[in-house]
Order: sequence, then C-alpha cells, then structure tokens
Amino acid sequence: MRALSAVEEVTLEGTITARPVRPPNGRWPVAAIDDGLLFQGESKLDLWDPATESFLAQLPGPFPAATWGNRVVSCVECDELYLIDRDADTQRTVLPPDGVAGFLKLDCQPTCTPVSSAAMGRLETRPFTDEFLAPAGELLAARHREHRGAEPLLPARYERAAAATKEVAVQWRTEGASGAVGIRDGRLVAYLLGAPKDESRWGPNVWVESAGHASEDPEDLRDIYATAAGRWFEEGRVRQYALVPASATGHVSAWFRLSFGLQHAIGVRELPEVPWPDGVRSAELRDVDALVDLSPLLSEHQAQPPVFGIGLPRETAAEIRAEILEDMANNEIGDLVAEQNGRVVGAFQNVPVELSSMHTSLARPEGAVLLSWAATRPEVRGSGAGIALTQATFAWAREHGYTTIVTDWRVTNLISSRFWPARGFRETFLRLYRHIP
Repeated sequence: MRALSAVEEVTLEGTITARPVRPPNGRWPVAAIDDGLLFQGESKLDLWDPATESFLAQLPGPFPAATWGNRVVSCVECDELYLIDRDADTQRTVLPPDGVAGFLKLDCQPTCTPVSSAAMGRLETRPFTDEFLAPAGELLAARHREHRGAEPLLPARYERAAAATKEVAVQWRTEGASGAVGIRDGRLVAYLLGAPKDESRWGPNVWVESAGHASEDPEDLRDIYATAAGRWFEEGRVRQYALVPASATGHVSAWFRLSFGLQHAIGVRELPEVPWPDGVRSAELRDVDALVDLSPLLSEHQAQPPVFGIGLPRETAAEIRAEILEDMANNEIGDLVAEQNGRVVGAFQNVPVELSSMHTSLARPEGAVLLSWAATRPEVRGSGAGIALTQATFAWAREHGYTTIVTDWRVTNLISSRFWPARGFRETFLRLYRHIP
C-alpha cells in the first residue's frame, strides 16, 4: 500500500491554511472533522491533530458513516450507529429510522431515536456469578431480537428476557461452567460462559453455546474472554468452541481476532412444497445391507483433506445394523434411499430436531425437522442423486407436518459447504474453534 507523504489544510477557494504535515506512519485518513483527521484502526477511529502532530482520542466504531463540523457518525455493523459530538463532549447510540441512508443527513437530531446512553467508561471485568443472571438474560434477549431480524425462523420466545435468562441459567448451572462479565458505568454490557463436554469425544475442551455470550459492543467480548479463558487454560481446556450468530458480523470478527477460526455451520430454510422425485423412496428392510455399506462414507470423506476430521471411533457393522433397524421401527424418523439401475447409491435421514444435541436452545427452530445424515456414493456424485434425495426430504417432511428444516455441515467439507447453501439453507450459527497452542 502506498504511504501518504503529507496532508495540508486547504479552503474551498484553494488557499492553504496549514503547513504540509506527514501523517503518522504515512497512513491515509478516512475522514476529517474540525478537530483533525480520522484514521481507521482495528476497531476504533483514531483522531489525529495535524497542528500538534498528535493523537487526541479514539472514537468508537472503525467505519465513519458521516461527518460534519465536529460531529461523527460511525459504526461497527452499521445497524446501530454511534453519534459523537466533540464540541458538546457527548456520545450516544442511535438507530436510523429508515436505514443508514435515511440517517445520513446534515441535521439528524429531530429524527434520531436514542437507544442507550453513551458507554465511554472503562470496562471492568469480573468472574460470572449468580447476580449477573438477570442482566445477562436481558443482553441475550436483545441479541436474539437482532438475530431474528436477520433470520425470522429462529425461535421467537427467546426475545423475551425471562426465557433468555432461563437459557443463561442452564449454561451457568452446567457442571464445570465458568465465565466472565464486563461492567461499564455500573451496568452489565457483556457476559461469557463456557462449560466442558465429554472429553472422550472432544478432548480437553470448553464450549460457549448459543446462550453463552452476548455483548453490546463486540470489542468488549475480547476483554471478557481474556478473563474467562485464563481459567480455562489453567484447567487444561485448550480446545475451545463458540457458537456465534452468523449475522452478527462484528461479533464474528471479534472472535476471529481472538484466534478462533470457522469450523462448522448450522443452516435453516423453509420447506417448499415439492413432489416426490423419481428414483427416491423410503427405506425398507431389504435396504439394510446397502445402508450398512453406506454408513461409513461420511466419516471416511470427512477424514480426508481439507477436513481432516478424526471423528468418533468407528462402530462395528453389527452395531450399525442394530441402529438402522431401530431407526426404521421409529415412525418419527425418515430414512430415504436413492436408486440407480436397481442399486442403492445414497441415503438421507430425517429426525425431529428435538433429538439433536447440536441444534439446541436459541439455535433450535420450533417444530423443525433435522436432516441429520446424508451420503451418496462417490461414483454417483454429480449425477443428481443428492438433489433428488434433498427434494424427497422436503416432500417427506411436508407430509409429516413440518414447515422448517435444519441441517449443519463442516465448512472445510468442500462438497457439503457448497451443496447445502445451494439448496437454500441459510447460515444461522457458526461454530468457531481455537486450539491452544
């Protein structure tokens, strides 16, 4: 990137009113106000005075939406905006009534709707305790309301603070749970809770579930993680997972800047009314041998690059057969098979979402069906077998009274991470992962 050699103040008439000055490190300013130039930082705007060649302040939000006089409108995700008036020494958060475009006018004061008071005080971090359950629930409910604005199929009841607080309590009461909160000006503005799962499957781990975190400012999440993760590391929990709303890009970015990476995605869509396709039917007892043969295909594929998924210890053929027979006897489970030339070449399984250990709490749409397992033989991929099975899944689910379907996939699985979004699934939550060291 080119460095900026100098900046100078010039009037509209072309008169130079200040000597040329080299900006810090040759950085390019993104905006200017009466007090100086604004430079984009990692999560803030840096205000620099060319007259004194010094930084005056850091302003919230790395993206300037508008400036006039000594006032700045900035944002992180830009569905909420920071309104800063340097002359009056005030700041507040506002919601634009008609979106950002409707907000960007010279005098927005008559139409701006205040959301909260300025939160400019120092953030204090503390361990999570019972006293923080109710305010944490309020934070979570606010986060979920925003999330449902992006994805209305998510459960509505957690928009209410009472229901959200119960989910926070579930996380807090989980064996081995611990966490931290962020307090600014005497008010809870962020919380984080994590708890371990079965180490035989996940190793020395800690999980931050969908109800395990919320923060008004994504940057505060990084501070409270530093407090919570210290204990997790001391306990040897170096495999760390977090389930984060996919639409909360500022929060996802905050996790990324804590060295978390994207591992897994959860998706949802409405069930379309489609007919059963040719070549797909419900599985029958005569298909058991074929289903046993298909069973290891998914884990074998996920063990290959770029997934490198180790997975659970492989079950024996007898164990797999017993599970298939048990599922076939359950009318709530739909096992579907695709045939080509009289041979079973693929299978999908559909189950009530309530049977899932992943699609829980805020990530569990009400009354949804879960597409829990899917595989086709490698030699028929690209032949349309997977698309036909997907259409049959939609038809089966509709016949059984469902209107919503969920599934999930490893984002490093090149086939599934392209196939499911192409079938109309929208990401709702992202599972992020960090391994220390």
